[in-house]
Amino acid sequence: MDERELIQRMKSGDRAAFDQIYEKYHVPLFRSAYLICGNREEAEDVLQDTFVTCWLCIGQLRKEESFRYWIFRIMTQAARKRAKERSRQLPDEDIVNRIDQMAVSSSMEAADEYERTSDKALIEAALSALDQASREVIVLYYYEEMSVREVAKTLGILEGTVKSRLYFARRKLKKILQEGGRREK
Repeated sequence: MDERELIQRMKSGDRAAFDQIYEKYHVPLFRSAYLICGNREEAEDVLQDTFVTCWLCIGQLRKEESFRYWIFRIMTQAARKRAKERSRQLPDEDIVNRIDQMAVSSSMEAADEYERTSDKALIEAALSALDQASREVIVLYYYEEMSVREVAKTLGILEGTVKSRLYFARRKLKKILQEGGRREK
């Protein structure tokens, strides 16, 4: 069954169709929510909010072919709401402590894991240093591989705004990464 049919069935209250949509979208939505929010707990809450809103508001979706943009827009709005409710920044000390803990082991496997994890932590720290709007366009463009047009449609902004945010976010990320992930205070 294709996605359009699933969405039409969802609109008529079919829970099995909703479950299939959930299976298709929960991983990319969670990944994006995690990168935007900066921590697992908030990303899980955003994911839950996203699917509750999807279920409750599916009748408002006019074009089934726009579902992907619609659900990612719901997710980004839920992430914005969470960001306003409380600070989502990871303290620098947490990142340093995690890296220090990984450095304790001297085995080659642990060294490889340390490199992968510290790179991941460095990128996450750099992403979390960006403002919410810049982080959203970076995550959708690079992690969800949306085009500039798709990002604009998802966020409800102009393509030029997406390009501008990408440009400035790339510059800031480059600076942060060159400095070793230290955030500007």
